[in-house]
Amino acid sequence: TTTTTTTRIHQSFNNNNNWDGDDLRYLSRLKRRIRRSLFFSGGGDGFYYQPVQKAIVGILSAMFVWQTVNTVQWIVKKHAQYWPSKALLMMWDALLGSASPGPLTSDFRFTRLAAQRHPHRWFTSGFLHGGIVHLLLNIDALRRQPAWLETGLGGGLYLTTFLLGLIAGNLGHVHLGFEGVDASSVVLGASGGICALYGLMFVSLSKMGYDRTISRMIRPLALMGLYGIFVENVNNAVHVGGLLGGAVLGILCGPNYGKSYAARRKWSLDVDDLPRDYRSVMGFGIKPSDRGFLPLPVLWILLAALLTALPQSRWIPRTILNNLRTSLPF
Repeated sequence: TTTTTTTRIHQSFNNNNNWDGDDLRYLSRLKRRIRRSLFFSGGGDGFYYQPVQKAIVGILSAMFVWQTVNTVQWIVKKHAQYWPSKALLMMWDALLGSASPGPLTSDFRFTRLAAQRHPHRWFTSGFLHGGIVHLLLNIDALRRQPAWLETGLGGGLYLTTFLLGLIAGNLGHVHLGFEGVDASSVVLGASGGICALYGLMFVSLSKMGYDRTISRMIRPLALMGLYGIFVENVNNAVHVGGLLGGAVLGILCGPNYGKSYAARRKWSLDVDDLPRDYRSVMGFGIKPSDRGFLPLPVLWILLAALLTALPQSRWIPRTILNNLRTSLPF
């Protein structure tokens, strides 16, 4: 019995990924902080490895650098007489998003009219941003989300929700339009995908029977709403569309939750290997199902079949690759 209990303790301890050394020297502490900030997320209840979230942040950051360099090159091409005397001002305008957009931004941004001819814009607009402030706000919103959205629900559902949330956000821009948008209004940014993750979070908490679901959601959604009101190039219609899209995915593909008799037994040998923050919101004795009503592989097969059936959509991968190739900074 003692050996079994010790094994369970070690398994639980290792699964939480909390231990990364106790060296108190300055350089060692600095290395731990950098490692945690780059590869882990969490708070007082532990640090959790989130490869999908870190990959999304890395791609968004790399695309913004690419977007900025491409815009500066475009400005130099149009106004060569001001280079290099006004180089710093050109770079500053490109960073803030106040300059004329470069070819990469023009080819990937979403407008209702342009998306009718180029359907790839429904998706690609989510990986570009209207300026450095817009990018940092979205990265901060991703960072503030609980780690269990990926570590508990799974990286597959997390990534699917984010990607489809980008499209749902643009659908919200087109069909809601309560901010006076028109057919030529430009949409950029990952806000739709981020709000879709909040929609997934809301549905998951509701399925768990979490008694503070509304209060847990008020603050982050209020912040996103304020961004849409006070920050240029941020659209609340996109936020609402992404939120609704994430909620639908949570209903269809998110796990269900039920009481586990094995976990509630006093001397149960059932090892709880779920992340600690995921367990804290579920409560004691609750266990998630392995999959939701619609398994993710089935969803992706249906989406692939739909894209293949639409003639205009078959060219989306090639169009994206060609636009990326022609906008290379070298």
